[in-house]
Amino acid sequence: MDRRTKDRHELQLVCHIGAAKILSAPIDGVTENMSRDGMLMRWLENVPLPAIGSALTVEVDLPEGPDFGPRVMRCNSTVVRITGKPGERRCVGLRIEKVRFTKSVKVRKYDLASMPVATEKVS
Repeated sequence: MDRRTKDRHELQLVCHIGAAKILSAPIDGVTENMSRDGMLMRWLENVPLPAIGSALTVEVDLPEGPDFGPRVMRCNSTVVRITGKPGERRCVGLRIEKVRFTKSVKVRKYDLASMPVATEKVS
């Protein structure tokens, strides 16, 4: 029985899952679909699956629009289901509890080898 009350949209967007009790470091992922109050995201094979009922903070990178720059949708969510079998593509269903939109802060990566060498020692 389908209990969804909001329309679901097929959206493949890059997302970042913050480190919490189940993860030792943040990971990147991709959404499969989203609705106003939930999302389904692909889970990486080498990352332990969260338990149903676990709280996760997920940041979804939103595409730029004509009136605004890069934005992030930060979701406080709860794991409600896990699909797929071991060895197959696993997906995690999340219920979105709270959403906040923020400007995206992209971290630039620098090639340290191309940076000038320091001329003085700092003591």
